[in-house]
Amino acid sequence: MSFADQLGVGLGFRAALVLGLGLALLGALSVTPLVVRKLRGAHIVGRDKHKPGAPEVPEMGGLAVFLAFNASVFVVLALGGIGPGEQQLVLASLIVAAGACITGVLDDLVELRQRFKAFIPLAFALPLALYAPDSRILFPVVGAVDLGPLYAIVLVPLAVASASNGFNMLEGFNGLGTGLGIILAAAIAGLAILHGHLLGLALLFPLIGALGGFLVFNIAPARVFPGDTGTLLVGATLAAGAVLSAVEFWGFLLFLPHIIEFFLKAKGKFRVQCFASRVEPDGTLVYEGPTRSWTHVFMRRMRVTEPQLVVRMWLAWGLYAGLLVGAFALARSAP
Repeated sequence: MSFADQLGVGLGFRAALVLGLGLALLGALSVTPLVVRKLRGAHIVGRDKHKPGAPEVPEMGGLAVFLAFNASVFVVLALGGIGPGEQQLVLASLIVAAGACITGVLDDLVELRQRFKAFIPLAFALPLALYAPDSRILFPVVGAVDLGPLYAIVLVPLAVASASNGFNMLEGFNGLGTGLGIILAAAIAGLAILHGHLLGLALLFPLIGALGGFLVFNIAPARVFPGDTGTLLVGATLAAGAVLSAVEFWGFLLFLPHIIEFFLKAKGKFRVQCFASRVEPDGTLVYEGPTRSWTHVFMRRMRVTEPQLVVRMWLAWGLYAGLLVGAFALARSAP
């Protein structure tokens, strides 16, 4: 019996998704200011390095995203008519999200070494790996390939660890990671709808809503940063959404730019960040040094201020994601 049956209330899955997205949006808009005040009071802050004087901005705002997201997923579970077996999968995915969030909190507070951030999410991915409904991966042209036990033992934990850490690497500008999270979540949701595997939407719609509400406070000039708490959470949730939607390979393609970002940072032994070397008086970002991030590529090739850089990267990722979703739709319609 589903939660909706026990409560005697059921909206249907689609209506519950819309409600979950809306509640996550409103929740983030309501909770984020409270979290900002608490973080500032506890002096959990970071420097906004691309602003004059590098002002202090509350960090670890991803807590607000998690609170709004988590509560909204439970609303979808309660009212969406989701069966017990599917509820189990969504709850396992919430463990993945919570584990990534906890890892981010620890990193924001005590600065974990990269090797720990890379491997801790593996442990939290185990419940999802245990309850994963299907061990097949959908590839273009080839079709579905059954990986057997390797799916649960290797692929799911590796996907969660790679997505959370890869997404965490590309941040450092007001609104950048939050906007990219919305774009990737919307793309995976599109893939899920086209594929007809809709359970992942129970995670993706609340995530889009929570990030949308948080973006109001994170866009330039940022009043709060997501911190690793937010970026690790988003990456892990996107990976779980791709698994529940049975679009793991296409999710990998969506994350390919972030995976490249990870290897760029690894080439620099994780010592080089996404930031500009300096900011000119008119706000133009200048980077001088080896290319160790996609942001460095944009700053080298064009004169941009911080908001311009962020918008252009959103557009580039949106175009890439749109092309992949379009390619998936064509592959599905091919005879």
